Amino acid sequence: MVNKKTKLYTVLGNVSIAKFMGINPIKGVSKHSGEDYYYYNNAEMEDYEALPSYDCNWGCLMPIVEQINKRDWVTIMSDECKIHSLIVDEFDTIKIVKEGQPLISIVYDAVLVYIELNLKNKLYKNE
Repeated sequence: MVNKKTKLYTVLGNVSIAKFMGINPIKGVSKHSGEDYYYYNNAEMEDYEALPSYDCNWGCLMPIVEQINKRDWVTIMSDECKIHSLIVDEFDTIKIVKEGQPLISIVYDAVLVYIELNLKNKLYKNE
């Protein structure tokens, strides 16, 4: 069972990734559970949809990795993910290692650290 702290981390992580990818999340509150959820206006589908499940779906997460690879360098191995800056000394290598954990959760955590650095340092300024 997923605890509330983990669920909140995942929801906020997915919101951060969506914003990084140019999606504008809209916050809603479930009438039956009272919990917050996020969705967005998918102009392509002309409908509102739930945010992509970056935390548990490789099809959603890999475009983010590809976006990062356009600017920096991502290395994914069996139990770790590293994101290296291609600009010397711009940021220290992000290294997430979690032995025995699902690889997608390792990559997801590395992407979140990268996005946090991006917000803090404005890595993508005017690109």
